[in-house]
Amino acid sequence: MSEPVEARCARCGQRRVVFPAPEEWGAAQSPLCTRDWQLYAEARANKTYVDFHDAFDNASDEELEEALRGPQ
Repeated sequence: MSEPVEARCARCGQRRVVFPAPEEWGAAQSPLCTRDWQLYAEARANKTYVDFHDAFDNASDEELEEALRGPQ
């Protein structure tokens, strides 16, 4: 992991210490503050998505269809 720097978080827009998103997270916004980095880390560990935009960029077509249909 690279050294943290202070910059604007790509997700929340706050100026904080940020870290790059790992490549294995797919099309995750980067750089991320600690809070948002943790959201992505937990979502990836649980095989879920942070929000609609994350799902749209990273989910399969079948996963998106299932999410849009909602609970049956």
